Amino acid sequence: MLNLELIFSILLISATFSAIANAILRKFSKSWSFLIDLPDDVRKFHAQPTPLIGGFGIFFSMCASFFVLNTFSNSEMERLVYPIGFIQFMLGSFGCLLIFMLDDIFSISAKMRLLLQSLIMLGLIMSTGTYIMQLPDLLSLGPINLGYFGIPFTIFCCVGLMNAFNMIDGLNGLCASVALNALLLLFLDNPSTIFTIVLMGAIAGFLFYNLGFFGKKRTIFLGDSGSNFLGLSIAVFCIVLADDINTTNYLGSTSAVTMLWLVAIPLWDCIRLILSRLAANKLPFSPGRDHFHHILLDRGLTSNEIYRVYTLVSLIIGVFGIILERIYHDTPYVSFYCFVFFSFIYLILCSKLNIKNENS
Repeated sequence: MLNLELIFSILLISATFSAIANAILRKFSKSWSFLIDLPDDVRKFHAQPTPLIGGFGIFFSMCASFFVLNTFSNSEMERLVYPIGFIQFMLGSFGCLLIFMLDDIFSISAKMRLLLQSLIMLGLIMSTGTYIMQLPDLLSLGPINLGYFGIPFTIFCCVGLMNAFNMIDGLNGLCASVALNALLLLFLDNPSTIFTIVLMGAIAGFLFYNLGFFGKKRTIFLGDSGSNFLGLSIAVFCIVLADDINTTNYLGSTSAVTMLWLVAIPLWDCIRLILSRLAANKLPFSPGRDHFHHILLDRGLTSNEIYRVYTLVSLIIGVFGIILERIYHDTPYVSFYCFVFFSFIYLILCSKLNIKNENS
């Protein structure tokens, strides 16, 4: 059992660095009118121009936290584990932030965005040798060895998750809080991973600004750079912490099927959007006002109410997935069947709500 005092110390250090980094970057962004998001009353409902530097604040606070923790490490700290290819991950994350900073400035096309996301993941796979090598027993037929097909499959899954987190970043707190819930449950299921603790603290420091705890005038956003960075982080952490898909470099004991439950909300909404937009002959990754949080806004919920719904529901769904893993550890297909069933329930619910909005 890890020392709780140590865990809270790491969280406090990371959150403090995040608050400081975001304050500095926010002032820089405002002073130089750099990376500023302007309201348009169509998809962007914030009251004033807001900096899009939250992702950089989270990343720089992680770097500062790791530096301090390495400098003052002790015997207890040695029990905490860094992921395989940690340096490569940090370099890839910074590259992701820089690339999608350009998206925040110039609005990169959907095809170019997919290409860049794929290249980032390919670079991480090639430099670390870590990817999805097999699928667990999803259909009661035993595990499936993917061989080298696991490389494009890993790219597909990770790029999909990056876009899923980017898509739910439409209201304050949604993307960051869903990511925070996933990290919290990952840590509770694998309580020896320093990178999940550090990223949790960094996200918490960002949320103080994003949710307006320091005043509405000091609000900051993740931007496309930040949401893609969080999606990338969650995707990589899920791979290195899963014990049934990555046969060489895994560090945890969580089933890959359980990972689906931890990211269910962004994943379900991403799948729904792709299907509905393709059915309407629209580009699946183009901007739009058809996200689930937009549907809830049109149904009369406030932004704060939607934030609380997303946060609570994502946590409940994640806990439910972990409970299923504990009960059916040797038969992961049971959890997978349940996930598919609830996916259809979600799609049907969203469809009915959307139809009601169109008729009202």
